[in-house]
Amino acid sequence: YRFSSIHIDHTFCSGGDDDRCHIFSTCGSCFKLPPHPNTVFATAISSDGNLLAVGCSGEVLRVWNISSLGNNSMSTTSSEREEPSLLFSKEEVHDLGILCCAFLPDANTEDGYTLVTGGNDALIKVWKVGFGGGKKEMSLEQTLREHSGPVMSLSFSPCGKHFASSSGDKTAKVWDSSTWQVIVTLPQHSRYVTGCSLSEESKYCLLYTSPRPRDATLTPMPTSS
Repeated sequence: YRFSSIHIDHTFCSGGDDDRCHIFSTCGSCFKLPPHPNTVFATAISSDGNLLAVGCSGEVLRVWNISSLGNNSMSTTSSEREEPSLLFSKEEVHDLGILCCAFLPDANTEDGYTLVTGGNDALIKVWKVGFGGGKKEMSLEQTLREHSGPVMSLSFSPCGKHFASSSGDKTAKVWDSSTWQVIVTLPQHSRYVTGCSLSEESKYCLLYTSPRPRDATLTPMPTSS
């Protein structure tokens, strides 16, 4: 399996070479979503546990409603649970495939959810996903072009003020989530930067480099940022 995401409400998911996303729950349920055109590299669960985004190397992005999984009690059996429902399906999202995605952590989703995706085309795309309150729409808000290689990982800080991106161009960048502008580019690595994660209040950024997964660096953010 290539990637997994975990939500605090007993739910986690993973994608892999079988071209599917698998959803698991400590409450006992397990769902296997319909296959994508190719390997599933990217999965993300919204902070409230309502939405799941799944992206693949076949350039297809799907957003699912999984709210019923978190709302069911521990006593409910797997056969009684409501299955996830497909909300949106987008094609040709990133040329040569989607590698990563992440939801902006936000308790107030009346204006919709914010989803970012990264791909082999070196682009980061910002999407607005409307769900609930009688509206159901998904639109592309912005395209960010600061990387020169595949965007391999995206991660928001727990507070949601910033997000980090790492790339095959051997750099990692930290962005302002309100303006979508780069506020700092971290020193270039000697290898692809395959993973990134921001600490609370964005004080530190943890980076992973290829080809050895154990190569990780904890970088303090500049005070001015």
